[in-house]
Amino acid sequence: MEVAEFEKFLFLEVPMSFAGGELLSVGWRASGIGRILATQANKVFSVASSGGGETLPMTIQKIIPQGAKVADIINDIKGLTWSTGNENAVVRLANGEKAIVSGDPGGISFETGQIKTLFGHTHPTSVPPSAADFKALKILNQIKQYVFHGGETTLIRP
Repeated sequence: MEVAEFEKFLFLEVPMSFAGGELLSVGWRASGIGRILATQANKVFSVASSGGGETLPMTIQKIIPQGAKVADIINDIKGLTWSTGNENAVVRLANGEKAIVSGDPGGISFETGQIKTLFGHTHPTSVPPSAADFKALKILNQIKQYVFHGGETTLIRP
């Protein structure tokens, strides 16, 4: 059983069978409402510092020009994090442009389809990569991303 199917079964179908009996559960499955709700729940994902705080939707801070040096981009996101206390990330937007985006101290949330690639992001503290950071890789079907936290750089893989 796939993880998504298991989650649907565990969090949607089982509770409904207890709440309204098996007849309601059968109707729930037949109507497809569970699939619609599960799809809606998967439309938003995030990267987050495991240190807590609010996670806000991404805000584009800067479009990265062609030919920009990687070291300069990394310094930009680290500097933004240091000056604002918010997480920042380097992404490829749905339209193909590369950009620096920000969220809040707790993280950055993305809608499915909003970005194609998450190259890396910052944590405003020294906390290590979070479970949400790994989940974002899976959702974007990526093999890696970088997390910059407390002067350290961590390469994460699914």
